[in-house]
Order: sequence, then C-alpha cells, then structure tokens
Amino acid sequence: MRRLVAVAILAISARAAAAGGDYRLDSREWNGLGRLADEAVAAGCTIEATETLDWSALEARDVVWFVYPRTGVDGSRLRRWLEAGGRAVIADDFGAADAALAALDIRRLRGDLADVDRYDGNAALPVARQTLSTELSVGIPDVVANHPAFFSAATPATYAFSPGAALVVEGRLGKGYFVALSDPSVLINNMLDIDENLAFARALVRRTCKPGERIRLVTQSFVARGEPSGELAGATSSDSLFSRFNRMIEEIDAAMHSAVDGRTLGLLATLMATLALILFARSWPARGQIDGHWTRAASVESGWRAWRRDTTVAYLRDEVALRLSEALGAPITESTAAELERRLSRTHGARAGTHAARLWAQLERPPLLLGRRRLERLHDSARELFDLLAARGQG
Repeated sequence: MRRLVAVAILAISARAAAAGGDYRLDSREWNGLGRLADEAVAAGCTIEATETLDWSALEARDVVWFVYPRTGVDGSRLRRWLEAGGRAVIADDFGAADAALAALDIRRLRGDLADVDRYDGNAALPVARQTLSTELSVGIPDVVANHPAFFSAATPATYAFSPGAALVVEGRLGKGYFVALSDPSVLINNMLDIDENLAFARALVRRTCKPGERIRLVTQSFVARGEPSGELAGATSSDSLFSRFNRMIEEIDAAMHSAVDGRTLGLLATLMATLALILFARSWPARGQIDGHWTRAASVESGWRAWRRDTTVAYLRDEVALRLSEALGAPITESTAAELERRLSRTHGARAGTHAARLWAQLERPPLLLGRRRLERLHDSARELFDLLAARGQG
C-alpha cells in the first residue's frame, strides 16, 4: 500500500519536480538519486556528480551518465568518446540531449501512448515491455515510466511501449557502448519502489560500470570543455590494430639500428617490414568466416559483416554474457570465473560449467594482441558453449 500511495503522489507531482529538478545523489527525497547511488556503491563503483564535464580528463575507467541534463549535450563529443571506447548513459525527456541522441540515430518524440498497459491502471505510468533480450534486460520483463517521452531509433529497442516507441535503446558505436533512456525519472528514489525498476537500475549500473570504475553523473546545468581522447589509455580494446602495427614497425627499425648499419641494415629492415605486413594481413579473420549472424547483440554499425577485428571480441563477450545470464536467470556481470563455474555446474552440468569459466576468463580480459587463430578459437569455443546450454535446455 505504501508503494502504491508513493507512486500515485509521484504521478501527480512529476511535472513540478522536473521543472525544479532534484536528481541529487545525496537526496533521500522522492525525486533524488540516493537509491541509485546505493546501487553503484554495492556494485563496487564510485559515483560522483559533476558540474564541469572535462572530456579531455575522462579516463578508460570513467562512465558518463547524463541524467536529466538541462544544458545541451554535444553530439560530436559524445560520438568521439564512444568511438574511442567510452561508455555513456543518456537519460533525457526534455530535449537537452537531442543532439547527442541524433548522433546515435535516435529521435526523441512526445505523443499519446495509446493501447499501452499502465501500472496499477494509472494513466501517468505506462509500462514498457522487454523487446530485446540483452545482458541489461535479462530477467527484467518490463520497466515503468512516468510521463515519458519515447524514442524512434535505428537500433532495435531493448524496452518499448509499442512498436516504434522505445523507452530503452542500447548499442555500440565504434569501441564504445551506450544506453539511451527516454525517461530519467525511472531512476529516482520513488520510482525505484517498483521492483522491476529497481532491478533495471541495478542492472544498468552493473552493465556500464565494473568494480573499481567511476560513474561521472552529469545532471541539471553543467559546463562542458575539452575534447575526448582519440584512444583511451588502459581500455581493453582501445589499442587498435593499426597502432600496434605502427609500433611493431618502429620497434623493428630501432632494433635494426642497434644491431647493424649500412646496406645490411636496409636489407634486414626491408625483410622485416615484409614479414610484418604478412603478419598484419594474417591477423584478420577471413571474410564471412566470423560474421556473428548467430548472435543477437545489437550493433549501431552496418550489420555483422562490418565487424572489425578489434570490436569482434567485444560483441562476442556481450553474446556470451547474454546467453549465460539467460541460462542462470540473473546477470553474470559481477561473477568471477570460479563463481560462474559453480553456479552453471549446478544447473547445466560440470562440463558446461568448466567450459563457461574458461571462456569467460579469456573474454573478460582479452589480450591486446589477438591474432586470427586465437579469435577463431574463441569463436568456436563460444559456439560449443551455446550448444551445451541448448542441449541442457532441451533435455
């Protein structure tokens, strides 16, 4: 009863709150973010609000959350941040993030949500159903919004009120990952009284922020400066194939200079450069050999055959996480390989548990220099795991 009364009060006063705006991390009032902060701490993440967003100071361990921004969010900066391997959450229903959403091929719309289920019959609280099974949405069938806007997006929705009216859209851009939410009030204290919303907030924290990382919360009015780094130091996938190739050539050149000189130097340098080019060509998967058509993870880019070598591992990891989360009925983001083995062995047998633990340990922290053969082995290992899970499910 307490929850229903609280939600009813929320529905009546939502517009007034949006105008004044609270969204404070230290607030336990109904429109604060204190409970969201609790979830971040429980996940091992630091969360801090900032009134100055310095894009140039962001690190690989940072996740940027725009929650009810009242200052325009620069779409080009956001795009460069994501392409370099950054992560972001954009939760806006009043328009300040429109340029940022446009950079992700998302449009914010308003209008009547006809024929949509309502929470406890309250017209102000439409229910968005899960329309795409991902690591973020596994085990959470729906999310309740409050006087929301909605999205029209090129990327399939994870939660939607109806076809073409999305509440949550997630995807990848370059090496980065984003979640767009058309109603920031989903995350406030009072809305987290709804069990499904609390589960979603918890999953959103864990999907975007790993233990030891930091959420930079940008809300209300803020000042932006600086430009995102082209490569995020320390990011797992930020060390591109081309930069590694260039470094290899430089190291070869330095080694040759320290060993010999004159004509011998030139000959050896030419031979070594030729060898490097051969290795460079061999490091790419054969066209169509690893195309990912068997996966369901969403991509902003132009289809599965557009995968690049340095992003394929990220997509593969997402799909393995999704399948394992579905098999266990709960997200696995916070699980170690040993914990995963124990849990899966109980439900799907020792072979599946051992195989999943070995594969997850490799995908959690893949090596920076990942050749074609290693990538093919990971791909085949994932397929074998999926077969094991499917066989158990049918049995």
